Amino acid sequence: MTQNPNEPYIDPNTVKGRPATSEEQAYRDGYASGRVNEDRAQANLRIQRDADSRARASNDAASGLLIGVLVALIAAAIGGIAFYLSRDTAVPETQAPTENNTVIETPQVEPPEVEVPDVNVTVPDVNITAPEAPAPEAPAPEAPSEPVEAAPPEPVEAVPEASN
Repeated sequence: MTQNPNEPYIDPNTVKGRPATSEEQAYRDGYASGRVNEDRAQANLRIQRDADSRARASNDAASGLLIGVLVALIAAAIGGIAFYLSRDTAVPETQAPTENNTVIETPQVEPPEVEVPDVNVTVPDVNITAPEAPAPEAPAPEAPSEPVEAAPPEPVEAVPEASN
């Protein structure tokens, strides 16, 4: 047993200042021991209850899924049966050839003949003469692309006049 921190001067082996008897110590120790044991038992019960509730929730989810799948299968089966029963059960029979078959021929209609118009038109002989166009002149020589420098004029000497 631990000592009370508020009363450090009191000996835990005494009762109201006198030494505790062995019966009093056993009673005190049993009470403390019993509380500890009860706390442990309650904690174990809480853990067990939590585990049970988790297992129950998991089982409920699995059961719900199973019920949902079964309901969907039953609905699909009912729908399939309704479709099968509501379809047309008459099977078209193929005609077997018999000896009394009558063949009806449809008359072939020929298109009416269209008269082709007589196209014997004579084309007049037209002779058109056009005046001759003058021949095009030769193109003028093009100026050189680079400028040519002009030579300076040469001095002109006076030529004596000839007398006759």
